[in-house]
This record gives sequence, C-alpha cells and structure tokens, in this order.
Amino acid sequence: MISFYDVDNKIDQSILDYLKSYIDDYIVKHRCCNQYPNCNHPKEQSNADLLDTNDSVLSILREDMYDKLHKYLNKTYLDISYLKCWALKNKGSNEETWHTHNFNKDIKEISFIMYLDETLLGTEFNTDNCFTITKPKKFKWLFFNSNIPHQPEIGNQDSYRYVIAGAVGVKNNESKYIIKNLWPTPIYMNSIKVPDNFKKLIKKFDYEKMPSGNGSYTIDKKIITKLPINFQKLIIQQINKYTKDYLKTSDNIKFKITTSWINEHNSNDWAHKHHHSNSMFSGVYYIHQPKNGGNLTFHQNPMIPNISFLTTELDYKQTTEATAREFQIEPEDGLLVIFPSFVSHSVQKNKSTEKRYSLAFNVFIEGSLGLDEGKLNFY
Repeated sequence: MISFYDVDNKIDQSILDYLKSYIDDYIVKHRCCNQYPNCNHPKEQSNADLLDTNDSVLSILREDMYDKLHKYLNKTYLDISYLKCWALKNKGSNEETWHTHNFNKDIKEISFIMYLDETLLGTEFNTDNCFTITKPKKFKWLFFNSNIPHQPEIGNQDSYRYVIAGAVGVKNNESKYIIKNLWPTPIYMNSIKVPDNFKKLIKKFDYEKMPSGNGSYTIDKKIITKLPINFQKLIIQQINKYTKDYLKTSDNIKFKITTSWINEHNSNDWAHKHHHSNSMFSGVYYIHQPKNGGNLTFHQNPMIPNISFLTTELDYKQTTEATAREFQIEPEDGLLVIFPSFVSHSVQKNKSTEKRYSLAFNVFIEGSLGLDEGKLNFY
C-alpha cells in the first residue's frame, strides 16, 4: 500500500529555505560514501542519521512522521526498533537504480519519502510487475512497504529536487494466540453425482405416510439394498472417510448401514426437529432437491451449550460456528451429509412445486468393542 499524508505543521518559505540549506550543509559533512566505504549511492546523498538530531525543525518533522506512520499502519501504539533517514538532492538521472530497503529482515519495515518541492521527477514503483510513477506532492509524507522495489523517476530537470527519505523498523508485539476448538460436532459433506436413471428408479418404490403427516417414506427400511451395488459401496466409502480418515477410529471397528429409506416430500411438506435413536451416525443423500426445496437445519443441543451460554444471550456482529444456535445447509442434487445421530435436525418447508427426494440412513458398529470382560460384539 502506497499512501500520502499531509504534514500537519505549516511550513512556510522561511522553513523551506532553512531545510534546503541544512540539507546542503549536512550532505557535505555527512555524505553516505564517507560513512560507508563500499557505498554506491549518489554523491549528493547523506548518511542515514539525518533525523538523529536535536534540531528544532527536524525534530518537529520527525514527530510528525511518526504521527502519520501510526495512521498509515492504523495503530495507536508502535514499538519502534530503528529509524534510518537520509537527505538527497539531484537533478535526475538516466540510469536505473531499482532497490528496496531492508535494514532488518526480521522486523516489519516501512519506508517514507517527503519531497520539499513539487518537481517534475517523482518516484517509480514496481508492485507485482505493475509500474507506477508517484509524482511529488509538496510537504506530504509518502509511506510504502520497504520490500516494494522503487527508484527515482528516470529523467533530468534544470533545478535540484530535495528529498527526505528513510525507513522505520516496527516491532510486532501482538501475541499470536491459539484457539483450540474442543469437543466439536463434525458434520461431513461431500458431493456425489446422482447415478443415471436414479430418479426414475426411486419412483417405483412403495411409500407410506410419515407419522408426522408431513411427507412419505419408503415402506422398505433397508431400501439401500435395492439400489445399485456400486452406489452402496460408494456410500460406505464416504462413511469410512468420515470415521476412519477424520475421526481416526481403530482398524478393528467397521461400520454398516442398519436402516435406510427414501423421503418423498411434496410441496409444503417439511420435517420436524428430531434425532435418530439406536444409531451412531446418520446421513442424507439428496437425489432430487428442487430450487426452494427447503434447507437442512442442524440445531444446538441445549444440554451441551456452546459459547452462547444457556443463561446469557450475547450480541454478535457476526455468527460463527462457535456461537451459532443452528446451522443451515442449502442442499443440491448429489449432496451427501453425514453427522452424529444425536444431533437434532429438521428440514424446512418445500416451497417448490416439485417433489423432493432424499435417501436417509443410519450407521452402527460392526465388530468388537472393548477388552476382556467388558468386550461387546456387534453383528
């Protein structure tokens, strides 16, 4: 980011003349090449101690620069590690002098420039191979990240241009905090293409009204066994991704689908808030989800409060997974969702004119749990 900021203190012609005279004298006495033998900077550039002074005018400029640096970084407090500032004057150059400022690689560094005149030549920047030229603005601080390549604009002019430039090292004292999201409720989602002729196949099954009166489901509660074998294997693979890859369950535990059915919801049908008993994990696969067919909503268990405490209702400018009382999913054809069976969920009203079809299923353990006397076998 490259930004200009006005100098608050009024600089009249007398102060301008003083600064130019001071810079002329300072460069003669403190040339950069005198301090650094291997220096390749122009002859009319000073060392980097220009603002390390008790001079009243330069002290005011230094404090003004710090004030604008706070605004540039949007910080009320800055821990300054170092300040390097130099003066230079020239009538331009036809040579490229691309460079960056990097006095300390481990500290955030901000560079600054202040032009004492609105001369013809400015500063050229290279930001991601996008070249821009910033023209001088009299008595304005120009701030930019020190790692941005830049150079004085190539060209020549009749009069000298006077520039005060430098770099400030700013320590980052903001502690890096860590958040551990303990005891989460993992919801697995993946997209699987609906097999060909699937939508025709499910309409051939026999359905009965649900006890709630909203919608119907297949009479056969092991309906997945009537679906193509490749699809059955694909669902099992997804269950294993959830349980083995993410939850890291042991190899001696296998999971099987115990019950399964297809839901059929007409227009204005909905599913009330409920959970699935006698099951460890449950899932739903959307075979046909029309537009405005209704979202799947998961509800927070009131007996297991999250950061939104039972007795306190805080105001949040934005709801996150840590503070939400419910979580909605907008389904589409092919979406598979797997979740712990104890999680309460509901389905919003089907506001479309089409039927909504989804495959629901429950998953339980197959194999042995525990050791010795406490061992349980599930088949």
